[in-house]
Amino acid sequence: MIRQTPHINRWLVPLSGGHDSRIIVNTLYKLGIRNVVCYTYGTKGNEQSVLSKQVAEALGFEWHFVEYSEQKWDQLHREGVLDNYLHFAFNGVSTPHLQDIPAVYELIHQGVIKNGDVFVPGHSLDLLAGCWLESGDLIDMGKPGALQRATQKWVGIKEPEFVPLNAIEKVFNSADISPLHFQEYFNWQEFRAKFVVNSIRGYEFFGFESRLPYWDKELVDFWLAIAPQDKIGRKVLFDAEKKGILVHALTGIPYAGKTPEKSIVKTLLRRLLPERIKNIMLRISGYKVRMNEGLNQIYAMKAHTVKEMLEPLEDFPRHARPYLQKFIDRQPGQVNYNHLTAMYTVRKHMDLWKN
Repeated sequence: MIRQTPHINRWLVPLSGGHDSRIIVNTLYKLGIRNVVCYTYGTKGNEQSVLSKQVAEALGFEWHFVEYSEQKWDQLHREGVLDNYLHFAFNGVSTPHLQDIPAVYELIHQGVIKNGDVFVPGHSLDLLAGCWLESGDLIDMGKPGALQRATQKWVGIKEPEFVPLNAIEKVFNSADISPLHFQEYFNWQEFRAKFVVNSIRGYEFFGFESRLPYWDKELVDFWLAIAPQDKIGRKVLFDAEKKGILVHALTGIPYAGKTPEKSIVKTLLRRLLPERIKNIMLRISGYKVRMNEGLNQIYAMKAHTVKEMLEPLEDFPRHARPYLQKFIDRQPGQVNYNHLTAMYTVRKHMDLWKN
C-alpha cells in the first residue's frame, strides 16, 4: 500500500475505539510513517471517540472529532447532499453507507482534509479474523442447512412466503464452495461487498481515494490458511495483540464495543409483544435507538413517521410490504438506520424511475 502510493499527502484514518483501525495506525507508526491524520465522530463524549483520542495522542498523530446532531443530518438532507450520495452509492444493488458522510463533509469545509490525502479505513479485519464466525457455522448441514442458517442470520423478513430463499440459493450455486464455508462467503459477497466496503464510495463522492490494506491478497491468504475453529472469537488476533504486535504506547488503552448484558425482560417483551403494541409504546416513550455514532439521528428530522418517509407503500414490491409494515408507524429514530437507509434508497429510486 505504501509503495503503491508514493506521492500521497497524508493518510486519513477513521479511528474508532475498536481493534481494526487501531492496528492500522499501530502499523503505520511502526513503519515510521508520521503523516497521519485521525478522525472520529458521533455523539459528544461517546466511548468510541474517547478511546480514539487516547490512541491518536499516544502515537502523536493529529486527531479531530466531528459531533453529530439531528440538525447536521437535516442540513445535509436539505442541501441535497445525502440524496445525491444515495444515488451515487446505490447502483441498484448496494446499501449506501452514510456513517462517515457528515464527518468528511465537515472536515473538508474546515480545511482539515486536503487534496492528495488518502483514506485508510479498517475494513474488514473483523471478518477475516473470525469475528462473525460461530460454532454453528462450522457444522456441515449440507446445502439446505447452509441456506437456512444464512436466512436466519441475514434476512429480516420472518414470513416464510416472503423470504428471498431463491436469491440466497442463487448465491450459493454461483459460489462453488462447501456448505461449511457458505456463511463466511455470504458475509463477504453480500454484507461486505455491498455495504461495508461500499462505504469507500463516500470518499469517492467527495473526490478522494482510499486504500483497504486488510484486503491485500497476501493477508487474506494468511487468514484463509488458519483453521476456522481457531478463528472463532478472533482468538488468533487477540493472542497476537497480547504477544506484542502493538507498540508499547497502546498496550494500556482498552477497546470499545463490549456488548452489555441484555435484560431478560426486555428480550422477552421484544419477542412476545405484537408489533402494533410495540409501536404504540415507542410512540409514547419517544425512545430512539442509541448509538455511539448518533446514527439514529440520520432521518430524525426528515419525517414524523417511517410511513411518511416511504409512502406510497403500494409502490414497493409485494414481498417487501410485510417487512415495511413492522416499522411504518415508528419515528425514524426508532428504526435501525441501515434498514431505513435501504428502504429510503429504494423509495428515492422508485421516484426517479417514475419520472
